Amino acid sequence: MSETIFNPDGSVYMTFGPMEPSPGDLEGWKVRHLCSGSHGQACQHSHKGTYTVAREDVESFNGVLRLIGQMAEMYGYRPRSSKVGHAFRWTFEREYADGHRGSDMIIASEIH
Repeated sequence: MSETIFNPDGSVYMTFGPMEPSPGDLEGWKVRHLCSGSHGQACQHSHKGTYTVAREDVESFNGVLRLIGQMAEMYGYRPRSSKVGHAFRWTFEREYADGHRGSDMIIASEIH
């Protein structure tokens, strides 16, 4: 079944042919990204404590590598990957001079 997309004036913008399964073996990864930070005793903020943000998404293998590369650029180093069961984990940590501490953990598991 083909699909047609119309312009606001009713004219045809684009027509797609019928969908067909891809013969390629696409590799997908479920990626969990845990970002946490803390305000220590030396921090100038009035609120001490820790915050954490979690995100989960689906990425291609190249998307996982791109994410690890972005984190490595931000933190200034690339940690070794750890294999946990069928998943891989990378943990980045940094202490800041103003009393903050930050960390990012990426957990990627292949979708079967």
